[in-house]
Amino acid sequence: MRRPLVHLAAALAAGTVGIGALALVSGSVPGVAGLGPLLAEAQGHTDRAVHSRPAQVPAADLPDWARAGEAEVTVVRPGEAAGEGAGEAVRADLAVPAGFTLPATCAPVERVGMPFDGGGDEWPDSRRPGHRCGGWSAVVAGDHLYVWR
Repeated sequence: MRRPLVHLAAALAAGTVGIGALALVSGSVPGVAGLGPLLAEAQGHTDRAVHSRPAQVPAADLPDWARAGEAEVTVVRPGEAAGEGAGEAVRADLAVPAGFTLPATCAPVERVGMPFDGGGDEWPDSRRPGHRCGGWSAVVAGDHLYVWR
């Protein structure tokens, strides 16, 4: 009877160490905050890129009107494991300069919705107002811009 308890204790200890290691590593991937996004990235469900300036972001990943300033941009696309149905989904977030405004062609919407992967902990609430700017959804929250399609 003692041997099964020893095995159970060893398994629980190993699991705890593994989860602790993942939690420590989660801070080492740029643009990834939290265990869920880290696992999605590790499993190939998302593909994350961090660019030092908006001008470095590929044209398909950020609208022209969102390229103001010199802030770091995090872009997330569906990864290879996301499957063929992911299409052209993409989301990006960046700090914008003081006085930044969306183009006049952007239409306000009551509930902005959410990007393909939910956006993560730092993403604005999907039930809040936002804007539709052509094929992009956008939220300006303080000095931060969130865009996705």
